[in-house]
Amino acid sequence: SINTPYLTFKVSQSSGAFDQNPSWSPDGKYTAYWSDLSGEYEIYLKEADKNEHAKKLTSRNSGYGYSLNWSPDSKYIAFVDEKNDISILDVSTGEIKIADNYSWNLGHNGRYSYPLSWSPDSKWITYSKGQDNSNNAVFIYSLEESTASRVTSGFYSDFSPVFSTDGKYLMFLTDRNFAAAYSGLGDGTWIYPNNTQLAAISLTKD
Repeated sequence: SINTPYLTFKVSQSSGAFDQNPSWSPDGKYTAYWSDLSGEYEIYLKEADKNEHAKKLTSRNSGYGYSLNWSPDSKYIAFVDEKNDISILDVSTGEIKIADNYSWNLGHNGRYSYPLSWSPDSKWITYSKGQDNSNNAVFIYSLEESTASRVTSGFYSDFSPVFSTDGKYLMFLTDRNFAAAYSGLGDGTWIYPNNTQLAAISLTKD
């Protein structure tokens, strides 16, 4: 079901199937969601103003899928699956491209809240990936070039990146404030409180 300030209505009518993780398109025309109606979890698309059955967009025939992240222009959906693949679905064609793979310490519960952020022009996504040193680094993926690039070194742990609304900055959280404090309990313990800071990378030449 979809809740609004005015009413609640049922989107899907698939008795005997598990329909989950619905997501409105930014233009308000569609709702996308996962369903195992076909026997495997696939992405379905329901037009908001039509009383018709939802259209099955994908034929992955594999495992579980997680939160659906629409591009601002409502043409693409980014998501993470059970293999930690970061995928991008073309809504018009149903084609799926694998942009990257997280591949490091991301379990079932963490996949639901895994941050995937779109640029305002819908040409890029940004996300973080675990590195061999157990820190996260920030990556961006270009839809036009089908390439992923690391934009922070991973020397510090950088995570939860988002594009600014004007597309000029990449904002993220970073664990790089190391102001050590010594325990007053006599147990010889050092801690690093309040180590997370907000950082920005400029995306313009000036």
